[in-house]
Amino acid sequence: MLLRNIDDIHVNGSVGTVVAVSKEWIEVDLDSVILRIEKYMFSKFDPVTSIAIATGYQFPLRVAHAITIYNSQGMSLPVVEVDCKMSPILDNWG
Repeated sequence: MLLRNIDDIHVNGSVGTVVAVSKEWIEVDLDSVILRIEKYMFSKFDPVTSIAIATGYQFPLRVAHAITIYNSQGMSLPVVEVDCKMSPILDNWG
């Protein structure tokens, strides 16, 4: 699942299949379009001096075999499987 917008069609929450991986990029099949996702740089800035105090790189992707209802709010997912079992704690309340 993408964690940021790539373009107007492939946006945060789009779900695809990883088809190739390297140290610099990951290729993902999103709706029969192969996208090469590169590492994203993020920085933490000192609020007083506005100087970057830390910088990191990561791929803006998440394994999406299971996400919570909270994470899925506002998403348009093409296929969904919902587990509606009650937790063992709640089973005794009914």
